Amino acid sequence: MGIWDSLAPLHCVICREASESVLCPSCRRRLDALFDPRAFRCSGGNGYADSMFALFHYGDSLPRDLVLDLKSTGYRDSLELFYGYMERVVACDDFPREIDLVTFCPRTVFARSARGFDQSEKLAREAARAVNRPFAVLLSRSGYARTQHKLSGARREENVKGTFFGEQKLMGENILLVDDVVTTGATASEAARVLKGMGAMRVFVLCLAHD
Repeated sequence: MGIWDSLAPLHCVICREASESVLCPSCRRRLDALFDPRAFRCSGGNGYADSMFALFHYGDSLPRDLVLDLKSTGYRDSLELFYGYMERVVACDDFPREIDLVTFCPRTVFARSARGFDQSEKLAREAARAVNRPFAVLLSRSGYARTQHKLSGARREENVKGTFFGEQKLMGENILLVDDVVTTGATASEAARVLKGMGAMRVFVLCLAHD
């Protein structure tokens, strides 16, 4: 028995019923019903991003609870569950094909140290595999930004301004930027602004959930 087998939950993370995987069959069917790759797309982008693609709506309690569980535990089965939906999104006809590099919105140094992982990096590495493009760490982030979830839209923009840094010079590449959740879009927009300042031509955002 491997370490992941010994750590595997014996219950569904949503309804807490006995389950051999992260979701019981009933909750998995509910999640499938909420997934519509055409429903959460923004062709106009958000701020500096050129377009956005989301797997789920964050207002739906089931994907929201699953994302929160992923953010707190980094549990592999939760990641692999989202990987499957992500592959279905990138396979859609209107998903951009002109991607050159895949990167992610990094957590603050404090958040990454506290959790020991960055869920957006894990998602971005899988997205790179799904679109068959190179993965690259293009951004770093100050460890001093306040948490976003209690701030208004305007305060979020102010909070993240100047917190992303990138030293690599880009030469007009189109970037797929992966994040876990996009609410007001302030974080993704600021990251896209920095990437374009580094020389990116376009920045497409892919996230698990959008509010």
